[in-house]
Amino acid sequence: MRELCNSHGLYNRIIDYHNQLIVYLIIHLRLWNYAWYVFYLTITGRQLRAARALLGMEQIELAKRSRVAIGTIRRMESFHGEIGARTSTLSQVQRALEKAGVEFLNDGQPGVRLKRQAQS
Repeated sequence: MRELCNSHGLYNRIIDYHNQLIVYLIIHLRLWNYAWYVFYLTITGRQLRAARALLGMEQIELAKRSRVAIGTIRRMESFHGEIGARTSTLSQVQRALEKAGVEFLNDGQPGVRLKRQAQS
């Protein structure tokens, strides 16, 4: 079969197309994954401060819980708009606050609120 396809150059074209398709899929999956993180992690400095205030948590406690330096927490909270930080660092801080009971809202108007407690 390969010899038959090779006589017309079809085999090489199929392999080239296959390789191009794999590269295309890898690039687009990575871009989509990055876009998802960017969408998920649009948090402002004011949201971080508000989340901490709702929980009554000090910056040092948030730094310990999220395993991030206190200077990083201070810098993140100083942003007036979206926080310019490494995605992994911001994700750690967000997870620590969510685990403590805060929910981040990004539906047109960014905000935070306490999670509802499950009723028994």
